[in-house]
Amino acid sequence: MQYIEAWISGNGCVPIYGLMEDAATAEISRTSIWQWIHHQKTLSNGKPVTKALFRQMLGEEMKVIASELGEERFSQGRFDDAARLMEQITTSDELIDFLTLPGYRLLA
Repeated sequence: MQYIEAWISGNGCVPIYGLMEDAATAEISRTSIWQWIHHQKTLSNGKPVTKALFRQMLGEEMKVIASELGEERFSQGRFDDAARLMEQITTSDELIDFLTLPGYRLLA
């Protein structure tokens, strides 16, 4: 989420948790989640990976990011746009070729 927010704000490579991240990392993450949802995978606790579970976890992750960055930085960023994009590309019925394609309309 932090990378997608940075990307739509115009920064293509950003340090997150001490590592330089780019679109490839976000692409791997969202494609994996899409596959888990659409192939009805389960977590180690037996809970099925569903669109509803993803949306719940996305909301929880946004709260974690807001807490880590501080409310001021979070509210000044484009995290809501980033979350909507991630939700769209992860829960769509068809696998979108690359996350940046629908993201171009959001570029700063």
